[in-house]
Amino acid sequence: MTPQFLMPVTSDCFPFMRKDVYIQECFVKNLLIITQYVPRLRQKILELIIEKMILIDVHVPRTVIEESEDAEDSEGEMEDVMFEMDGVVDDTMVEHQCNIQEEDDEEDKVTDDDKNCLRPMKHPLANTLDVLMKIILEYIYDICHPNAEFDIEATKELYRHLLLIFEHVVLPTHACCHVQFFMFYICTFRPGFLDLFLDYLWKKIENPNTPSIVRQAAASYIASLLSRSKTVPMSTIKAGLDVLVTWVNRYIDCQDGSTRSYADVNLHGPFYSVCQAIFYIFVFRHKLILESEKGLAYAKGLNLERIITSRLNPLKVCLPTVVSMFATITRNYEVAFCYTVIERNNRAIIPVVSQTQCGSSSQLTNMNPLDSFFPFDPYLLHMSGVLLEPLYQKWEGQQVNDDKEQLSGEDDNEEEEKEYSLYTDKESMLPLGITPTSAMCVSPGFRFASFGT
Repeated sequence: MTPQFLMPVTSDCFPFMRKDVYIQECFVKNLLIITQYVPRLRQKILELIIEKMILIDVHVPRTVIEESEDAEDSEGEMEDVMFEMDGVVDDTMVEHQCNIQEEDDEEDKVTDDDKNCLRPMKHPLANTLDVLMKIILEYIYDICHPNAEFDIEATKELYRHLLLIFEHVVLPTHACCHVQFFMFYICTFRPGFLDLFLDYLWKKIENPNTPSIVRQAAASYIASLLSRSKTVPMSTIKAGLDVLVTWVNRYIDCQDGSTRSYADVNLHGPFYSVCQAIFYIFVFRHKLILESEKGLAYAKGLNLERIITSRLNPLKVCLPTVVSMFATITRNYEVAFCYTVIERNNRAIIPVVSQTQCGSSSQLTNMNPLDSFFPFDPYLLHMSGVLLEPLYQKWEGQQVNDDKEQLSGEDDNEEEEKEYSLYTDKESMLPLGITPTSAMCVSPGFRFASFGT
């Protein structure tokens, strides 16, 4: 009878999200201990914890966390500033200060990363979320690695529980930033779990009875997972692209000649999300794809030209940052040519007069934006991020390895930068998706892609 009454009590007694982080930490750790001697309650207990974490996550958007961290860093820099008096500085003081600074710099080279990993987040809710994420990720690792050895059966059972929680709690939640990384983490243990998760997401997309918003979210998860996980093999990336491109081509074939064959997110939302997933994966993985054997032939065999020139016009609807980077990369390798379509779409944008605090102003407005986000964008939490950093693929940009080619191609690079800026400058004028903040929609790594990050 105890399990029957335990869950309602734990739900009622769960600390409010603004309670002290120590209270939250102790409560969650004790709940996880219960799962060890009442295993049948593990799924319900994990679901309760993740529900509460989702509530915290949506209350601290990415931009709020970044602003809190940047504000604290700027305050620390101001405290270190030495003010000179009447322009006169003692030489011994300068020499002593330089020596101290050199010693600090040497220490910083070794300890900066460690300090950033160990120091708490400045925003109180972000700090609470960081502590809880660390507890959950460590719990997942301990269950899957009892006695420091991987246990496939224990991992399978935990994966089933986490997948059900993901379906009920995480997938329907739009624009959460960090909690979904528990699925990212467990999928890195073995390639088989990654394949199972991708297959689950793909079945959501191809099922017409699934709500459109869920199909679009599933496409975003596939794109972000294939792009951001270091454990994804090349064969899985190509297989994912092949499946997505085949589905898009079939969709275009079905729409040819119909009365609905025009750009409209409300009619073709899943189609545009899958197209954006293709563009996003190709941008992130183009080096790995094109540098492999017969990589260029494979990329041209995807027939991306047919997708971008179709009457459904995905370049008009997908996020401008993704489109501009995709256009730059495909042009460089002569895989597809997007700029003619982009220019035509830009001319078709209607200027809309909007009322602001300073008066009326005319601005370019995309009247049909795609509601999407990238769930595995850079992880901002410090302590829990230590567990994910070795598994996470950062945006590398386009770098030229050959110095001779770099010198001979300076003029071409300048021309490309000008052309790239022609389209990226429109980011400020075009909405980047119907989300609380634009930073949740577009990977920050794309913003200065020509120079790398």
